[in-house]
Amino acid sequence: MKRFRLGIIAATTLLAGGAASAADLPVTTPQAMPVIAAVVNWSGFYVGGNAGFAGSRDLYSFDVHDVTCDFACEDFRFSPSSFIGGGQIGYQSQVDKWVFGIEATWSVLDLHQTKPSALDPASLRSIKIDDIATVGARFGYAGWERVLVYARAAYATARIGVHGIESGGGITSDAAAGATGDWNGWRSGWNLGAGVEYMAWQNLILGVEFNFYSFDFDTKQPITFSDGTLFEIAGSKADVYAVTARLSYLFNWGKTPTAIVAKY
Repeated sequence: MKRFRLGIIAATTLLAGGAASAADLPVTTPQAMPVIAAVVNWSGFYVGGNAGFAGSRDLYSFDVHDVTCDFACEDFRFSPSSFIGGGQIGYQSQVDKWVFGIEATWSVLDLHQTKPSALDPASLRSIKIDDIATVGARFGYAGWERVLVYARAAYATARIGVHGIESGGGITSDAAAGATGDWNGWRSGWNLGAGVEYMAWQNLILGVEFNFYSFDFDTKQPITFSDGTLFEIAGSKADVYAVTARLSYLFNWGKTPTAIVAKY
């Protein structure tokens, strides 16, 4: 009986000592596994092309014979549409999720329309806009993976042409039958736009952009018809809008456009 009591005491002592040793062991937690995420870098030079649809709302007063509309002054309104295509080149820098840059563009289009005079349907008036160039700033937010939303504001210039043909009936002017008058020139204006870009592959950026351009093109002095009759363009306004798809190549020299990083 005495030996039995001693065995119980010894077993109890061993169990207590083992529990105390286990309590002294360090507690380990499972190591967090890294989460792989793509970080897109929008900084760098880029160059590309664009293509889409353009339309315009144009207005001018075709003043024949004198510049005060005392003889025959008629307003003409046009709404031509056409394909638009061109190229862009720029540089941008990313700070956190904000992207700042400058960009220059050149676009060719064929906004052209001819209308008869309401006073003399045999006399025709035309407008043509075939080139637009811009240089300005872009400001964007890259708050989503691979997606950049931006706005732009720029100086713009357009090549605009006006054409007139007279019937010779003496209703709209004293010009001879078949006399033509032409004016062509570059006029300054402004451009506002917005767009969305997506970095689809390494260095390749796809985008969609909307732009609005506005120009005045009054002639600075009277223009001469082919028979010597004078005319002038006054009260002019050309508003052009365009929706284009863009493709650009981003040069990230010394940087990786899309880097894979581990986040814990």
